[in-house]
Amino acid sequence: MGGEVELPSNVERVYEFFGNVTQKEGEKFEAFAKWWYGEYLGKVIADGSIEATPITKVQGGLAALQGAADGMLDGKIRGKPVVDPQE
Repeated sequence: MGGEVELPSNVERVYEFFGNVTQKEGEKFEAFAKWWYGEYLGKVIADGSIEATPITKVQGGLAALQGAADGMLDGKIRGKPVVDPQE
């Protein structure tokens, strides 16, 4: 969320990976995680409001990383590219 926005007094603006926030300890994070996992996430998955990010398997091991990055920038790879470093 870039730029300046007016937030309610009980809202704190935090820049952090979303998954990290739901895994943190502490009362304010626990309440959010309980709501997110216990109420919201199941509801929006069930009603089709959100869907999982598609995964594209990229062949070629670590040597394919640059090609995968280029493919994302060019719009040839949609979603998350997955590279098996053991290939």
